[in-house]
Amino acid sequence: MSAFNGSAAVSDLQVVLDGNGGLEFNGGTGIRLEAAVAGAGMTHNAGVLAVVAAANGGLDVQANDVKLDFGGLTGADVAVASDSFAFWDADATAVRKESMADYAAAIAGDGIAASAGVLAVGVDASSIEINS
Repeated sequence: MSAFNGSAAVSDLQVVLDGNGGLEFNGGTGIRLEAAVAGAGMTHNAGVLAVVAAANGGLDVQANDVKLDFGGLTGADVAVASDSFAFWDADATAVRKESMADYAAAIAGDGIAASAGVLAVGVDASSIEINS
């Protein structure tokens, strides 16, 4: 789309419904409305805007819904010291991010230590003890 520098009278512009069902503003070269508003992650076809779901991106795009699709995600090994995950924070009623290392530290109870996301059981020379 080229920039317009100058002035235009109402008679200089016309709006046309084209054969593809899209609106076209003609002012010399013509600007297709859906092409002008379809930004990154969107496409346009026959006057309809649509969300683009990247392969292995984890989004499922249906007629009226965009959903998280875990089955559509690419598998990977977890780097427990540096990776994060999303979770529902009931206190904030919002989705938040937490590191695997912080989660491991939060769930490590008596006799269990957490270091860089790895849990370890504290064992002495004679037995494993559980303090409750």
